[in-house]
Amino acid sequence: MIGRIQVHNRLNGTRFATLEFGFTGLAALFIAVSLLRQDRWPIAVLACGTAVNCAVVAGFGVRSWLRGDLGGRIRELSRPEVRRTVRAEHPHLLADTILLAVSTLVPFVLSIAVLAEACRVRVCTRGGAVHRERP
Repeated sequence: MIGRIQVHNRLNGTRFATLEFGFTGLAALFIAVSLLRQDRWPIAVLACGTAVNCAVVAGFGVRSWLRGDLGGRIRELSRPEVRRTVRAEHPHLLADTILLAVSTLVPFVLSIAVLAEACRVRVCTRGGAVHRERP
């Protein structure tokens, strides 16, 4: 997965990818904090997951940036010959992008499902025993 993230950053340009995911991560973190302040924690967990995902991608970008590996520039991808070359050199790029998106979102979707179930069926401890209460 690390290699896929690095290829993404290199193709889109390290600066662009780092800034894109950095700002998106900060926005997701701001949304998560706002949701937590409103006690909407199931949705806040999803926002936190997005922030963490963005932090990982931005972190790899910062590391590459510091090493001087700036990759291409995003505007170069607007040229048809560059897109053809990228498709030829990276035939599985779309599948890799989908794999990255799904693999990073599945744990958070499952977390939301568990939290939603916990909201519907509250588990309480009374005298050492666990009881299920229906709201």
